Amino acid sequence: MFIEKRSILNILIVLMTAWLVSACADGSSFVPKKDNGSNENIDPDGDTGGGDTGGGDTGGGGDTGGGDGGTGGEGGDVVIGEIFKPFSNDLYFGRAHLNAHEQKTYDLVLKNTMTNYTERLSIYLDDDGYEVEGRIKIDLAKNNILNIKTSENINKIIAFATDDEPRLFHIRTSARSSATGDATVSYLKDTNGNIKEFYIRIGMRYEKYSTYADEMNTMEIRVNNILTAVGDTSKMSKAQVVRKLQEEYLATVSYGQKGSPSDMRGSFLKPADTYYGYYKVLCEGYSRSMLYLLQRLGFKAIYINGSAFDGEKKLLHAWNKVDIDGKWYNLDSTWDDDKPGNSTASFKYDFLKSDVDFSTKHPEPQKDQDGANTGYLMFDVNLPASASKSLTPAEYE
Repeated sequence: MFIEKRSILNILIVLMTAWLVSACADGSSFVPKKDNGSNENIDPDGDTGGGDTGGGDTGGGGDTGGGDGGTGGEGGDVVIGEIFKPFSNDLYFGRAHLNAHEQKTYDLVLKNTMTNYTERLSIYLDDDGYEVEGRIKIDLAKNNILNIKTSENINKIIAFATDDEPRLFHIRTSARSSATGDATVSYLKDTNGNIKEFYIRIGMRYEKYSTYADEMNTMEIRVNNILTAVGDTSKMSKAQVVRKLQEEYLATVSYGQKGSPSDMRGSFLKPADTYYGYYKVLCEGYSRSMLYLLQRLGFKAIYINGSAFDGEKKLLHAWNKVDIDGKWYNLDSTWDDDKPGNSTASFKYDFLKSDVDFSTKHPEPQKDQDGANTGYLMFDVNLPASASKSLTPAEYE
């Protein structure tokens, strides 16, 4: 009897493992797994591996664990360790436009902000002694990273990291308004003029790493539901996968109002409409969420902010570019979403378009309403040109 029960248990374990693996759609970078909540495999300040372009997965060796535990929502107390790992280097557009020293710093930023940062977090106090923010120490000297000498270096690295990596929603430091001004981070230099350490600002509600880990694990459930709904990607063309992915994503979200989240938390963390179970988000959140979903399926993609024309006026907006079989195409998931909150419909007016066809409504990528450079262009990095022709519905349906 014992043997029979044990055999049944083994079968159940195998079936559960197969289900967890299938929860990530085919081609996903991640396989959810249970973690013991300890940080035995985390080396937050260790070398981040690689460094030079193409030098293996960002983050170096060893799994990055789940920090201070965390809940997995419907799944109980589960930490899915893989979701705290950076993607492979080739999925990060901005990283490829950094020099070797900047890339090593970029890798260290990702590793130190997505793994347990509790011991590296200090609380910054204002003049009256009130806690105003937390700061994560990035120790370049300990990691033998040299030749990072200016605030411009740091600003560019952090700006590229936050645009490349949607999971850095808990970071407050930004270089968007200070490309040529004062540093937005505090730093110290050695006697040779190298920056030996600097501090990244983080939202106060994330001063406990477990809060960040909890939210990531909660969002992972919804992300995996969407990826699973895409189906067997091996039987689809790349364009068909992207179309199916956008359809499944847009079926779960609707456009929010002022004050709605502008990052992936709006899409995956907590529904704004509890009756219909809809998640409300703004254009930046649509684009960052699509970037994350595309990255999860192994697509090279770019988050783009800029000015767009809605038919009446020019306004700030955000969208994406995605690489399909070596050719780049534009897509705007915000404007392709049917606006009623309970609608599962999606359009294809702004889906997999060439630059020429897309520019009528999106004339100024990486430019604000006053024509000033934003995003990657702020640091003289141009977006890749698209394919000469848009894809047709016959090619992606």
